[in-house]
Amino acid sequence: MAIDKYLYQLFKKPIPETDILLLPAIDRLDFNGCPFPLFHPRKTMILRMDHFTIVTDQLEHTRQFYVDLLGLELGPRPPFPVDGLWLYSKGHPVLHVILVAKMPNPRRGVLDHMAFAAEGLSSTLDKLDQHAIRYRIIRAPGEIRTWQVFFRDPNDVEVELDFAPAEQPPPDWKERSKL
Repeated sequence: MAIDKYLYQLFKKPIPETDILLLPAIDRLDFNGCPFPLFHPRKTMILRMDHFTIVTDQLEHTRQFYVDLLGLELGPRPPFPVDGLWLYSKGHPVLHVILVAKMPNPRRGVLDHMAFAAEGLSSTLDKLDQHAIRYRIIRAPGEIRTWQVFFRDPNDVEVELDFAPAEQPPPDWKERSKL
């Protein structure tokens, strides 16, 4: 339901029936006179986002960044023929890191950034400051109002941490935003 409302706000019009799976009338909502198709969980093969993979020529520095700074956990990894790491959150491998001799040039792909749900906004900002990592803080617009912190990892990948709207930022959060 929330995704339908988001898509309407994004495109400012209902999604045409021809662009969605046809669902029974019981699976429809009406927001201020605008019909929205509900995405039915049994209609998709995709269950959830599984992981991101990044490449690095700085494996140890990348491990320190994601494990020591951000709190991911080093976990088991299949014996691939290239060196790397699997980093876990709550028992699930969310970030795969592959060691390369030289970073690709030009950088490939169109991934804009990766985002993680996080907790501990103030302590996270303190850690980023302690490690001299520049970051940008925003408050998401609209009803949800999550706190979003953006910064770069050692491989120049943009990372976003999303914090619950109820988290309290430090009083100087606007001044601390450095990007």
